[in-house]
Amino acid sequence: MMSKIRLTEAFKQRLCSDIFLHIKNGHNTFFKLKKVLAEQNPKFGAREIRSALKYGCSRWILFNLKGNQYKFFLEGKTYSYKIV
Repeated sequence: MMSKIRLTEAFKQRLCSDIFLHIKNGHNTFFKLKKVLAEQNPKFGAREIRSALKYGCSRWILFNLKGNQYKFFLEGKTYSYKIV
């Protein structure tokens, strides 16, 4: 049996950065994200992806050295992001 991945803040931030790129590329629903992320890393399941999405929806995340931040928003069944 595989051990569960620890859902630390650092893990969620790294996964949010991957999710940010996939949402930018049009994979903006949970199941599209799950499919793409599972191809990259088979260890990522619904639990890990859902925790990163909740983390990304609840706080602003720094994504470059200029100080720009992004946050995810759930609109119906699709995810989007806002950059500040």
